[in-house]
Amino acid sequence: MDKNSSIASLPWDEITVIGKDKFKAVPRETLQFAVDPANHDQMFKSALESLKQTNPKRATFEEAEKLVEMMRESAKLVLEARK
Repeated sequence: MDKNSSIASLPWDEITVIGKDKFKAVPRETLQFAVDPANHDQMFKSALESLKQTNPKRATFEEAEKLVEMMRESAKLVLEARK
């Protein structure tokens, strides 16, 4: 799977209030991409860009890092539930 399409399908703008239902449409490959530490930098850049577009006041490195960690943890939980 193309790394850019994996990142594009992550629900950045909803991650702080997201429920498991939102993850049903996210492909397994995308969730696996999200939990892989090797993809951290790409995930961080994507999260920061999303924040700049949706909530410029929150577009800080700290907030982007929080989003990446929340996305990673959520993806882990969803992958576990799908087993």
